[in-house]
Amino acid sequence: MTTCRDPTSPQGSSRPADPRGAHRGERRRSRAAVLASLCVAGATVVSACGGSPQSTSTTTTSIPHGVTVSACTFSQLRIALGLGSAGLGHVAQPIQFHNVSTTTCTLDGYPGVAALNAAGVQLAQALRTPSGYMGGEPTGVTSFAVATLHPGTVAAAILEGTDVPVGSTASTACFVYPAILVTPPNTTTSARLAIQMPSCSRIQVHPVIVGSSGQAPRA
Repeated sequence: MTTCRDPTSPQGSSRPADPRGAHRGERRRSRAAVLASLCVAGATVVSACGGSPQSTSTTTTSIPHGVTVSACTFSQLRIALGLGSAGLGHVAQPIQFHNVSTTTCTLDGYPGVAALNAAGVQLAQALRTPSGYMGGEPTGVTSFAVATLHPGTVAAAILEGTDVPVGSTASTACFVYPAILVTPPNTTTSARLAIQMPSCSRIQVHPVIVGSSGQAPRA
């Protein structure tokens, strides 16, 4: 530890004291006292106290080894739609699962997604696929990581449809679903969400992945 010294004026001088010098001495002593208090408090003042700045560390929350985390219940989750996207006739809509509880929980696999008409009647079930044109798991992956949701975090699954008719008579089969019914993995309770999801082909849903987009990290 480098000592912050208090400067003193020379002793034994017979000349009258200069008031300006006294004021400067008071300012020096005041500054020295402030620096000394910062040194004691552990503040980083490199030029005055010496040494190098202290590094800071980021604490990452993880599950201790051997601790079992339960699957998320419906009451722990807030289900919402994320930011949608489209490309070359394909439309993607992330379905987000926010952990609004104070307990860590997990989501594993696919949510159930049913397409509804305006009256709330189920018209179709989303096909469960690992990935599609708009995202999901990397191509070829068949084993999915469990999504661990700490309080305040989110995971998402991509719902994917198409808006380009396929075949000569396909235009009559295209429909825009105005709502969906979403059931989180390992639960039996569903939430209804308003949506505009085209279905020129059968809609698909991909696995739940940690993060707001439903996209797995690419290598």
